Amino acid sequence: MENNNEIFEVTTNETDPTPEVPVEAVPEVEVPVEAIPEVEAPVEAVPEVEVPVEAVPEVEVPVAEVPQQTWQAQPVPPPVGEQKSKLVAGLLQIFFGGLGIGRFYLGYTTIGIFQILTSFLCGAGVIWGFIDGIMILTGSVKTDAKGIPLRD
Repeated sequence: MENNNEIFEVTTNETDPTPEVPVEAVPEVEVPVEAIPEVEAPVEAVPEVEVPVEAVPEVEVPVAEVPQQTWQAQPVPPPVGEQKSKLVAGLLQIFFGGLGIGRFYLGYTTIGIFQILTSFLCGAGVIWGFIDGIMILTGSVKTDAKGIPLRD
């Protein structure tokens, strides 16, 4: 370690009597780790304190009241439109199923177009239309394309 015997100019402030030393004037000092003594505090140095339960004050914490919200299921409004007849749709599909007329009547235009295409391309649309007409009459198709239930 070097011994630095420089003299520093120390000034004081009138409002704060603590002496001010310029930061540049403070020399850097390296302290080896071996020079720091190890201090072990004995376990007995910390006294055990028993606090009786009666000495602990009861604190009542206020609980904010939350208003109970009740949710009720709102009725779904019925779809707007006229109910289609299950009998008419089934008979149209049985007799004109190859052309998809029963499906067009119910509003299922995509299925009707596929039935027309399969009828003209391979003839299977006629069988499909007949089976589809029976399914409509037995209740397998319950609603039209808008979701309105079919009437009997």
